[in-house]
Amino acid sequence: MRRSVINVLEYTYGPVIVSALFCYFLAASDPAQEVILGHLADFQIYQAPEAANQAGLFTQDEHRSGRLQMAVVLLIALPFFTVWSARQALRLCDMDNEPAAPFIIALIPLMFIIAYPTALIGALRSPEAPALDQNTLAWLFAALVFVLMQFLAAVARMGNAQLYTQALDWLDTIISKDTMPALWMVLRGYVIHGLAALFMVIVIWKGFFSPGTTGQIGALGMAAGFAAAAALLLAALTVLSHRVAGNFPLVLVLLGLSGALVSPVVAVAVVVGLILLILLTRASARSRTPLFLLTGIALVYSGSHLVDGACQTWSGCNHVQGVPPAEKPIYSAQRAFQDWPRAASAPVRIAAAQGGGLYAAYHTAYYLAARTDTDPDFTRTLFAISGVSGGSVGGGVYWAIRQSGVCDRADAAPDCHRAAVDAILRRDFLTPALAGLLFRDNLDNVVPYSAAFEEPIDRGAVLEAALADALGDWTEAQGLGRPAYFDRALTASWSPDKGAPLLVFNATRVDNGHHYILSPLRQIRGGVPGLLELWGGRDLTVGNAMVISARFPVVTPPARVRVRTPGQPDRPQVIQLADGGYFDNSGLESVTELLHALKNDMNGTRVEVIQFTADETAAPPQVKGTFGAPLSAFTAAWRARRDLTATRVMQFFPAQDAPPSPDAPIPMNVVMCVARTIPHEVNFTVSWYLAQKTFDAIKLQIEEGHGAIPMDRKNVSFDTVLQRTGGVPDCSTKNGLTPPGVQVAAQ
Repeated sequence: MRRSVINVLEYTYGPVIVSALFCYFLAASDPAQEVILGHLADFQIYQAPEAANQAGLFTQDEHRSGRLQMAVVLLIALPFFTVWSARQALRLCDMDNEPAAPFIIALIPLMFIIAYPTALIGALRSPEAPALDQNTLAWLFAALVFVLMQFLAAVARMGNAQLYTQALDWLDTIISKDTMPALWMVLRGYVIHGLAALFMVIVIWKGFFSPGTTGQIGALGMAAGFAAAAALLLAALTVLSHRVAGNFPLVLVLLGLSGALVSPVVAVAVVVGLILLILLTRASARSRTPLFLLTGIALVYSGSHLVDGACQTWSGCNHVQGVPPAEKPIYSAQRAFQDWPRAASAPVRIAAAQGGGLYAAYHTAYYLAARTDTDPDFTRTLFAISGVSGGSVGGGVYWAIRQSGVCDRADAAPDCHRAAVDAILRRDFLTPALAGLLFRDNLDNVVPYSAAFEEPIDRGAVLEAALADALGDWTEAQGLGRPAYFDRALTASWSPDKGAPLLVFNATRVDNGHHYILSPLRQIRGGVPGLLELWGGRDLTVGNAMVISARFPVVTPPARVRVRTPGQPDRPQVIQLADGGYFDNSGLESVTELLHALKNDMNGTRVEVIQFTADETAAPPQVKGTFGAPLSAFTAAWRARRDLTATRVMQFFPAQDAPPSPDAPIPMNVVMCVARTIPHEVNFTVSWYLAQKTFDAIKLQIEEGHGAIPMDRKNVSFDTVLQRTGGVPDCSTKNGLTPPGVQVAAQ
């Protein structure tokens, strides 16, 4: 029996591994729980839109109406496809009579039977979980019933195959094709399999050809469709492997091709290995065909670095193109500050927007929008936003809202900026990026087709397009059409006349870990460049720079940009830029450089550095395992580095109550203000999808924020300030932000 189990697992490894991994991530990962909560809430909004409006829930996204149904259908289909692919691999390789086969086949639906309720219960135990109505329960119950049917069928085959066959014959006698054809087809499962196949074709089509239009499938549906396709592909690869002489496992070839992306040396090794495999095995011409095909692909990998030495490989080798610069960049931050028409005697504010995915984007954008709606002079005091990852996206969205001028109209609503942020960011940005990851980019790792496209088509570009579409939908609803603000050259983004802040995006260079600043400025200060000039004198767009700063693997890949080779101005080189959070997740490093550049121009000026943070409750020390310890250390280092950088800012610019001599200029007074959210009863998962209650929790904390407790450099540490500060301080003379409803009533 032991040998039989090993034999069966060898042929069904693909479906079993796919099922196990999918079930684990569904039941155990934070993003999956957040998506499940979002599906449940969205489904209830769709079922009762009037009640949802009365409850203040967001209902503008038309793509969400059917996401739960699509997700449930695809979740139902996944066990069918994995079981069917495993059975096909065994049958086509003449292994279906192995004693262990029924046990392994039954294991697959059993994993889903355990994982589905576990994931649902885990989501429903969250304080964010909505109360389930009858319609939602009916859909969820149907999913469990269909999966249970698949498991019982496998158990019947495992316990008594003859009895199972006799039962089907008995059903055929009572309910025959002639008497009740429709019911017969349903009972035999043909309709279910047919519908599942149709839905999977739709998922593959959308995932590969149009990842930006996947709203009705949703992240769970997209992942389930990919898992089903992967199970079928691996089963087919198993069958093909056992039809090649020597029964060589071709999955090793695929792993070798992925490894060939590391360096041309590995690619050459893969080619040599494939050639030796063909020569040393007694394979027929027909069985050698797939080996020759895979060898050709490996040759492309190993030879592409000779054709395009900057890329090393063609896979994913589309470069960020940028646009011709609309105007010459401003030379320095000092010049930009001198041209900035700030309010007299008002503080100068600089925002440091930390990373964190969609929650950081929404926190940044909504906070700035609320300050703008409740303080007419706020835009004249906000000089710059230094953004990282999600904070860059939030800063870019706020900048675009200001560029539009919609909220400066005489008839603009009192909460115009906040409503705009809701309309743009309360969306699912995870599904398009996930579709690009699972389908387009995944295939590109094996067949480097992306080299044929001039414009980038990777999931980073897909995320950028999704954000641009969301902004375009809002501007179109405001009667402006679809002006491409995110396609504007970054050098042309500085618009102080419109109350739009200076954009400073932060990125990290992959090969050396250096900090890169992406801004409209030629330099921040002496020796600190603020502009990345592309090959051919082109400039990054606002959308390019914003998403480059947010390219955090594995959801989005590093961006490849062509720049001049140092010392060889006539030759381009390709560098990779990733999320700025690798170097500094707070955005304060660039703020420090700005303050150094402007210290001579801001004598006697109060400078408020608004630092965005999510104050996670410190967990008790825990011993982590082999994989958990590095990840925990990496995320904890983010927070520790943030606190260290904030302390350094205060040390660089110490407060002075009076000038050292009567004739000396009064130095600028830098105050650190903490714009803080607390993940209380909500989950700030680092993802591009959030449940509506998470948005609502961030919004509520901002609206009910209290006055700031600025840092006392002499007596209070940064950690103590974080512990003492309640709500979200606004560092102003006001006692917090006025909720929009109260403001309207007062007017």
